[in-house]
Amino acid sequence: MLRRGMSSMRNIPVRKAYNSWHAQTQQLIHMRRAFKAIVHRGKRLAMNVWLETVAHDNESLAIRKRALSSIKNKPLRQAFNGWHELASGRSETLRKMRMVISSMRNKGLRAAMNAWVEQATERSEALRKMRKASASMRNSGLAAAMNSWVEQATHQANVQRKMKDALSQIRGGKRRAAWATWLELADERRKLRHAAKGLTSPGLRRAMTTWIEMAIASKTNRDMLRRCMNSMRNVPVRKAYNTLRAMWEQLCWMRKAFASMIYAQARRGLNAWMARHLALRNATRESRKLAIFAARLLKGGKVKYGFDVWRQVCRREREDSEAKRIFRMIFRSKMLKFLYRWIRNGSNWKIDLVCSRLAQTEADLHED
Repeated sequence: MLRRGMSSMRNIPVRKAYNSWHAQTQQLIHMRRAFKAIVHRGKRLAMNVWLETVAHDNESLAIRKRALSSIKNKPLRQAFNGWHELASGRSETLRKMRMVISSMRNKGLRAAMNAWVEQATERSEALRKMRKASASMRNSGLAAAMNSWVEQATHQANVQRKMKDALSQIRGGKRRAAWATWLELADERRKLRHAAKGLTSPGLRRAMTTWIEMAIASKTNRDMLRRCMNSMRNVPVRKAYNTLRAMWEQLCWMRKAFASMIYAQARRGLNAWMARHLALRNATRESRKLAIFAARLLKGGKVKYGFDVWRQVCRREREDSEAKRIFRMIFRSKMLKFLYRWIRNGSNWKIDLVCSRLAQTEADLHED
C-alpha cells in the first residue's frame, strides 16, 4: 500500500491523465451502448418478443410432454398406483397387527390404562359441568347476556359468511369473464406482435435479403475468378487436359460408330420393335381389347408353351446366323485394317463413318 501510495504521489500527472482517460473511455462506452440501443430498437423489441414466445412455447411443450408421457406410460402408471395401494394397505395391515400383538402381550396393562382414561375423562367432564353450573348460579344475568351475545355473534357470523359467498360468486363471475377476455386479448396481442414484427422492419428485411443475394453472387464470382486464375497459372496442365478430353471424346465417337457398324442388324431390329411398340400404343381401344383377349386364350394351355419354345429356338438360330454374317463381313471387307488406319490417322469421324458404311454395303453385295 505504501509503495502504491508513493508511486501515485510521484506520478501525479500520469495518474491524472489515466483517470481522465478512464472517465472518457467509460463515457464513450455508455454513449456507444445508448447509440446501439437507439439504432437497434427494432431488433431489441423483436428479441424480447422472440424470448417471450420461446418461453411460452417451452412451457406449452413441457405441459404437452407431461400429458403425452402420462398417456404413453398409462400401464406403467396404473401398475405403480396399484403397487402403491398394495404397499400402503400392507403397511396399514402390519401396523394393526403390531397393535393387536402388543395389546395381546400387555393385556393387563392395557385394561388398566383404558379404565384409568375412562375414569379421568368422566371426572374431568363432571368437574366441568359442576363449574359451569356453579358459575351460572352465581352470575345468572351475566351468563344469560353471554349466551345471548354468543347466539347473536354466531347468527351474525353466519349471515356475513352467506353474504360473502354471494358476493364472491357475483364478483367471481365478472372476474372470470374479465380474465377470459384478458387472455384472449393477450393472445391476440402476441399474434399481432408476430405479424407486426415483419411489418415494422421492412427495410431491415430487404437489406438482409439483398445482403444474402450479394453474398451468393460474390461467392459465385470468387469461384469463377479462382477457376480462371488456376487455369491461367496451370496453362500446360490445362492444355494437356483439353487434349486428353478431345482424344477421349473422339474415342467415344469411334466406339459408337464401331458398335453401330457391328450391330447394324440389331439396331435395325430395335428400331423396328420400337416402331411396332409405338404403333401398338397408338392403336384403338378395340384392337387392344382383342389383343388382350387373344393373349388370355393363349395363356392357359400347351399352345403358349410350344409357341415360346419355337420362338426361343428361332431367336437363337437368328442370333447365330447374324453373328456369323457380321464376322464374315468384317474379315472379308478388311474393316479392321480400315479402323486401325482410322485410329492412327485421327481423321474426321464423319468421313470415316461414311467410308465404313460404304465398305459395309460393298461387303453385303459381295456376300449376296
